Amino acid sequence: MKKTAAVLAALWLGATALAGSLIAPLPPRSRLARDLVVFWEGSRQQERIRRPGNYELEFPSSYVKGQKVKLTVDVKREEKQPDGADQEHRDCTAQEARQWALEGSGVRVRFSDTVAQAPLRGFAEAQPPDGGSVPIGLAVGTANGPVCLIPADRSDLIELGGALLPGDTVSVRGRLLRSRTGQPCVLADGIRFAGSAEPRDEPPWTVSVRWAGRQVAEFSEAADYVLRLPYPNAPAAAEGVRLRLREFKVVDLTVGGHRVAAELADTQATRSWGLQGRRGLGPNEGMLFHFGQRLRPVFSTKTVSFPLSVAFILSDGTIVNIGQLTPGDRRSVTSAAPVNYVLEMEGGWFVKHGVAPGSKVVIP
Repeated sequence: MKKTAAVLAALWLGATALAGSLIAPLPPRSRLARDLVVFWEGSRQQERIRRPGNYELEFPSSYVKGQKVKLTVDVKREEKQPDGADQEHRDCTAQEARQWALEGSGVRVRFSDTVAQAPLRGFAEAQPPDGGSVPIGLAVGTANGPVCLIPADRSDLIELGGALLPGDTVSVRGRLLRSRTGQPCVLADGIRFAGSAEPRDEPPWTVSVRWAGRQVAEFSEAADYVLRLPYPNAPAAAEGVRLRLREFKVVDLTVGGHRVAAELADTQATRSWGLQGRRGLGPNEGMLFHFGQRLRPVFSTKTVSFPLSVAFILSDGTIVNIGQLTPGDRRSVTSAAPVNYVLEMEGGWFVKHGVAPGSKVVIP
């Protein structure tokens, strides 16, 4: 029976390895970020606010030539954690987690341990203490703690778990349970290499806008807000301003050894919009495009107003080629081979940092 199971497992793994050459990698791990862009009507000037704080912005008056007007924008971060975000998992040792599982405790725990053996497939399902069943995609045996069961619908965790090797130290969080055979297990809702930081989402923002000494708007939902700002002594005269509060995903990359915070474009809408409307990028900022299948995408600067360097990247992080784009140039650039990722940086960034075709990009 064991021999048959081993043969089936080998066949399954072989098929998976073959499929892996055809199926695109999973989207990279990202964190939620926010920014606020202020557009002044009648002017090309715009201001981008990247972090909470109090900002006094100056813009050219639409009515008095050479005069500046001031708009005060106060951005506050909501520091309160969501209910139960950190409290629902109980910190413990691997041995304690194992013992509690044997005792039938169904608590949620968080512990670290070393991997005892290569990840296995073949667990049919798990039965949580509150009933029902959960299909299992991967099982990771730990040296001192319970067996870590990864649900079949958590493809992100399965990908990470499948990369584990015996001796790796991992941090696991999840709910304790016992298998039908009495084996202590933990149904994982999180797994990562110990010591690696989990992406942290930027908490919600509340934006307050003041004009001529009084508050004229306050909002916290991601959207565009158009304001008409009347002059105190000239009610018929008004300035126009648009404030765009954005929520977007950011991937923390390492490009040729350099850290880059790249906005993630992983949907048709975000890929089509790209960097339109931007005046530029901050230091070590970029945009990472992820495609659902390997393609040879074409990029141009039809709607971008600053030079770009474009790196085309294989699924293993290898840069295939790097193209250059200049505003107003009708030429486009494409990849030398089918790729899953494209990274846009400001023009000259790759040369300045010694990154060339063949360099590696670490994508979490």
